[in-house]
Amino acid sequence: MVQANEIPNSASMARILVVEDDTDLRLALVDSLSSLGYETCAKPSALDARQVLEQNDFDLVLTDVRMPGQSGIELCQYISGDRPGTPAVVMTAFGDALAAVDALRAGAVDFITKPFDMSRLAEAVARALQIRRKPSVTRIAASQPEEFKFEELVGSSPSMETLRRELAHAAKSDSNVLISGEAGSGKELLARALHSASWRRNERFVAVDCRAVSFETIEAELFAYQRGSAAGADAGRAGLFAEAANGTLFLDEVGDMPAHLQPKLMRALQARSALKIGAAQQPLLDVRIIASTSRNFAQLTQSGEFRVDLLRRIDVLSLFVPPLRKRQTDILELAKHFLSRAMTEGQVSGFELMPAAESLLLKYPWPGNVRELENCIKAAVKLARDRSIDVDALPEEVRRSNPRTKAAMENVSIEVVERRHIEAVLNAVGWNKVAAARTLGIDRATLYRKLLRFGLQGPSDAGLSRSLGTTAGQ
Repeated sequence: MVQANEIPNSASMARILVVEDDTDLRLALVDSLSSLGYETCAKPSALDARQVLEQNDFDLVLTDVRMPGQSGIELCQYISGDRPGTPAVVMTAFGDALAAVDALRAGAVDFITKPFDMSRLAEAVARALQIRRKPSVTRIAASQPEEFKFEELVGSSPSMETLRRELAHAAKSDSNVLISGEAGSGKELLARALHSASWRRNERFVAVDCRAVSFETIEAELFAYQRGSAAGADAGRAGLFAEAANGTLFLDEVGDMPAHLQPKLMRALQARSALKIGAAQQPLLDVRIIASTSRNFAQLTQSGEFRVDLLRRIDVLSLFVPPLRKRQTDILELAKHFLSRAMTEGQVSGFELMPAAESLLLKYPWPGNVRELENCIKAAVKLARDRSIDVDALPEEVRRSNPRTKAAMENVSIEVVERRHIEAVLNAVGWNKVAAARTLGIDRATLYRKLLRFGLQGPSDAGLSRSLGTTAGQ
């Protein structure tokens, strides 16, 4: 047995650092792990463990959560930042679910609940070592967040900037993620961006819509089946867990997963394995789970429709995609992005959004969010005359959002249309001149001249004419 105060030098077997303040338990852990063939080093505190980690490499850290001084959660945070290739497993007290979730959020790959027998400990250690990441890969991802620009996430609103920062943080972690937001808000796009920014980017991204897969087949879709194990199972097939091995499995609208499958998913997430239907062996799988929902999980768990323990496994890191109506400054930016994409796909050019159409896009509440806006622009390209996307090319529900129809505006001068469009943009951005100029595609000096020309003033613009040394008539 390796003594608790010794640091093993051999690199021929897995090296485990045990961090536990209880002396008897610490020695028992060292004894059990050593009997399994692991090299062990044991320390009574997180601070002692950090000193050892600064000078030595370990294949795994096994740590208690509640300790004097720094906690095991703080130790996990240190490991995630400074030793990202080293997995950590935490030991939590029975019923201390919040500590377990906090540990997972801090970067732990798994947790086990006290009291436990040594067979459970051996299984947890084996799982953690099986999914150990390559340090060189994870350090690149953790040390270079600037490479994650997320160009595919269109929008310069404050809420989108916040979402990009949260996404970059989540990309440096390997924890499971729950993305919430209304239908059509772009949750799958966010999940794909997260996968592309993570160290798993070169592995597969496998998506399954938990609403679209039938009640009868979803079990086989997720967990696979052996030949002859079920009716119609003439040939074995790989499940989605196996297809996503080393990559990312995206569970879209996971809140709609049938209740009878939730325990199986819970066991798969807990054991990092997926039992094939009709098979006796459980292959260990290294899969990151990203899930999405447009439903209220507080209501689902309260009603018993969704397991609380499964939600804790999935919702380690949380991302929220705001609805389009809450980020109006992104509407025209997105519309132009979709217009450019539609022209590329249709191999056409020269289409342009007219001011009156842009004004309607800004006023419409977009209950279908970004997906509805994209469909709107695609349809408008097909209906536009002379490659000018005006009001009459927009869907009826969008046109109804404005009391002024195209016919009513035909006798209005271009100057009046421009004034209304500028005013609509300003109202949409809360009279933020910088944001309005960017949305309109003009510089701020030009915007100020137009404000003076049209006599437009916001809540704080009373001194605008005097500050510019001009008059509204000039």
